[in-house]
Amino acid sequence: NPNNSEQLSEEELQESISGGERVLIEKEEISGENLGFQTEKEKGVAAMAAGDNAAAVIHFEQALSYYKNAPETRIYLNNARAGQQNPDNKYTIAVAVPLTNDLPAAQGMLRGVAQAQNRINESGGINGVLLSVKIVNDYGQKTFATQIADLIADESDVLGLVGHHYSSVTLAAEKTYKEKGLPNITLGTATD
Repeated sequence: NPNNSEQLSEEELQESISGGERVLIEKEEISGENLGFQTEKEKGVAAMAAGDNAAAVIHFEQALSYYKNAPETRIYLNNARAGQQNPDNKYTIAVAVPLTNDLPAAQGMLRGVAQAQNRINESGGINGVLLSVKIVNDYGQKTFATQIADLIADESDVLGLVGHHYSSVTLAAEKTYKEKGLPNITLGTATD
């Protein structure tokens, strides 16, 4: 956990969210050494951070040619394409996953979101508007849930949220989402 504290620092909060301008999954679960994938992914992220969607598309496509099943990279590619097509007209949702403490579960959720995003965007979007996704590391910890919920809800372009993986985190964040009017869909079940 970050700093083993009850609160995330401002820097940790900002490093918890990305639409493609920052790598959140530092080490993909790839069998064997695959430097080409990582290099191209990092170049794509640098291009997104610089606002160069066209270059980001090229680098993310190249990264995915090495490893097709990388959900973070797939989401970032779709985001770069959406930004390239019409940067001012896209729908954005957030997906909150436990990247820090349960990478396999997080990647499973991200694969589902990436697949849905891909299908929506390849079919022309929602009434012609492409879908963009922001990935949020919720650390899988209910102690950080309110801070993470505030972070997501305060993103002015985010229309809704998919997540969290753990029911305890969903329940801890629920009040914040209701207060801020942010719709959320959880993939788990809660007993409350």
